[in-house]
Amino acid sequence: MSEQLTSKDLINESLDEEMERKGTSPYPDWLNVKKQLTFYASYHSNPVNIAIHMVCIPMILWSFLLILAHVPLTSAAPKTIAPFLSFQNNAALWYNSAYVLYYFALEPFGALTYLPQAILSQLTVTHLASFPSSTQSLPGPFKGVGSMKLALLVQLFSWLSQFIGHGAAEGRAPALLDNLLQAVVLAPFFSHLEFLFLAFNYNPKLQAEIKQGVKEDKARRMKEKAKKTR
Repeated sequence: MSEQLTSKDLINESLDEEMERKGTSPYPDWLNVKKQLTFYASYHSNPVNIAIHMVCIPMILWSFLLILAHVPLTSAAPKTIAPFLSFQNNAALWYNSAYVLYYFALEPFGALTYLPQAILSQLTVTHLASFPSSTQSLPGPFKGVGSMKLALLVQLFSWLSQFIGHGAAEGRAPALLDNLLQAVVLAPFFSHLEFLFLAFNYNPKLQAEIKQGVKEDKARRMKEKAKKTR
């Protein structure tokens, strides 16, 4: 039975690859992990820019969740689980959950390894938003800063760093200028997968496909640029 299932899986995989080779896919574009990640990776191929994004993207999402955590969707008081970790039904919970569900649809194992980060982010932002005095325990210049002000400062620093990375290192405008929604939604998962690729050589086949897609995109852009200069 297991051999039959394995054979069926191999046949399905071959059919999927053949359809992609012909320019078609059994999945809609928004569920095509290779296409989605290739789009984002084509804007992030410089090592310095990638490193900046691996640090700043989680900070951007975390600080935006902190803003949303100020919007409770229940009258029940937040429940503290551990120091700096609290749970409450709020806008951040639903926003965060939507991201995670989409990532599971794109790449299940990658999403599973991302889940602890998503949970930790949710619990910390809920605590900071629910208990303003908790910022007194933060280090250095962040001590005593209001949670909303903290979120805005992190947003400002992270976005500026990314634009510098694109301008000084990548030499290409950010993906959000071409497709805002796609770039914002994919960014956290891309930076997480980039970590898995670098640290554990995760999914070499997907890595190779993304690199090939980026190479083809670069060749296409150079060709279009050459046509315009004629």
